[in-house]
This record gives sequence, structure tokens and C-alpha cells, in this order.
Amino acid sequence: MKKFIILESLFETNPKIGKKLYDEVLSLPNLQIDKKLIEYKEADDGLAFIREMQQIANNDLNCEIMLHLVMHGNVKKDGLVTPKGELISWSLFADLARNVNRSTKNNLFLTMAVCHGAYCMQEIKCWNAAPFKKTIGSFKPIYFANAVQCYEKFYKLVLTGTPENQAVAAFHSENEQWLRSNYEMLKKDGVTDFSEYRYALIDCEEVFLKIASKTAVEEESAMRARFDKLCPEFDLEGEMKEKIWEMFKVEARKTYKYRMIEYAGTFFMTSQIPENMKYVETVKQLDWKLD
Repeated sequence: MKKFIILESLFETNPKIGKKLYDEVLSLPNLQIDKKLIEYKEADDGLAFIREMQQIANNDLNCEIMLHLVMHGNVKKDGLVTPKGELISWSLFADLARNVNRSTKNNLFLTMAVCHGAYCMQEIKCWNAAPFKKTIGSFKPIYFANAVQCYEKFYKLVLTGTPENQAVAAFHSENEQWLRSNYEMLKKDGVTDFSEYRYALIDCEEVFLKIASKTAVEEESAMRARFDKLCPEFDLEGEMKEKIWEMFKVEARKTYKYRMIEYAGTFFMTSQIPENMKYVETVKQLDWKLD
């Protein structure tokens, strides 16, 4: 079962683009989702926003959720801004989103009509539960007209049966078209590189595996530097030094591998979602170079 929720928290002077999307979706002729599972929520301050996120987590257990967030992003790129100017830090937002993601069994697809919204990815931590399964957002400021056009295209497709990957591709194509059509306006705003104004699709599984692989290389490099620094104290040099390093390196890799397997269990919430053990198995199969 899939549920679509729009959570809007804009200033009074802003157009209600979330409400517009909600009305557009409800009028779709070939809707593949029960209209009772389409909701529009509005939050006029930080407390109301937190309550709405908590309510989503508590009321929608075991249900795949597509959550569309319509808010302002902080110019410092460190969180969301409510209509009363309160800051919802990425850390706080991630904690709220994690609760929703747990209730969906790691099936929260978050779309961000938010300036700098993609920076929420900084809260993807290996040692903590995933805050969402996937998200679409921008690292740059966004234009209301652009967000309306692109997300309407995406949701009109995905909610009428188009496969998700095709809907995402259409979303990116729509954004490219909008950028080209508004070239002169963007140029006046100082936009010189359109590639920076493309949206990012962020998949938590992919991020975790990249972090695991990259950190293994970086950690080994740092360990080698510490090893080299200690060698003179033990009169280690030449062939003996390299033999000891090879033994030490393999043991260090084993330790790192087991730590990342443990992290994977936490990240993918396997104690609550046994079927997510498949992600732990993927981590085990990474090339840990233990031979």
C-alpha cells in the first residue's frame, strides 16, 4: 500500500504550491492510489511541523509513504525555516524522518520543494538508522514555478502507474526544459552554470555502500601514516617493517569490516525489519581485500 502526503509550511505571502499539487493530483483521471490515502497537511510553526511529522510516523505503520515537503530552506543550508522564522535543523528533521522511515519499513520517499533541501543528506550517518530510503532535492535555491512544474510532472506520472525510475527521469527532463525556457531570467539572477541547478536523487543504500568503501581506503591510509610514525620507536625498517604492516593491515581490515556490518544492521534497522538483512549481506560481499 502506498500513501502520498504533502506537508506545507510556507509564509502567508507565499503561493500555496503544495495545496495546488494536492488539488491537481486528486483530479487525475487514472489515479492508481486510493484518494483516502492522499493527504494535505499544513504547519504554521515549528511545533505544528514536529507534531505533523510525529503523527505521520505514528499513524502510517507498514505503509510506503511518498512525503512531499514544501518549505523554505535556511540560507546557511543548515535546515528548514518555518513561517515564524524558526529553524528546524537538519539533525532534528532527520530524527523526525527516521521515525517515519522506521514505520514504513525503510520505504520513505522524500521529495523536497525546499531551497538547499538536498543538504539533508548530511544526516545520513552510517551508525544511525537511515532517515529515508530516497530523496529528491536541490543543493541550490529553487524557484516556485520550477518546483511546481517539475513535481507536478513527477507525481502525475508516479501516481498513475508509471514506474518510479521513469517518473524520476521525466522529472529531470522537465527541469532541464524549465531551465532552458527561463534562460534570460536565470542569467539576470546571476546563474551561469545550469548544471548546478539540477536536482539530486539521493539513495541511502547507495550512500551507505559508498561511505563503507571510501572510508575503508581512507582509514587504511591513515593507519599506514600512524604505523610509519611508530616504526622508529621499535627499530622497524625495511623488509621486517613491511611484513609486520601486512599482518597489521589484514587485522585492521577485518576490524573495519565487522564494524561496518554492525553499522549496516543499525542503518537498515534489521532488528525491526528482518527483510533488510539483504543490505547487510551486500556489505559482507564488498571487496575487503582480506586475502
